[in-house]
Amino acid sequence: MGNNITIKGSHEDLIFKNRDFIQELAKVQELYFDTMVEEMKEDGFDARLLDWLFDYVYNSIEDELFEEYLARYHPWEPTDEKN
Repeated sequence: MGNNITIKGSHEDLIFKNRDFIQELAKVQELYFDTMVEEMKEDGFDARLLDWLFDYVYNSIEDELFEEYLARYHPWEPTDEKN
């Protein structure tokens, strides 16, 4: 490479170790999320809310219930109607 940057071998080892761990963690997160969604769908969860649920689970830092999150950010009020 032409950037003249040198990274110590021990640092590269740490970087690889952490990168691999983070990638494995992402697989576990996906498995947990997918399992939760399937369980909720079987119990009547409104599939139209999946994108919002994903955003809530992965991006929300607020300490609020999912229904409260929807009331704040979703363009329509949550209801008990299901498709």
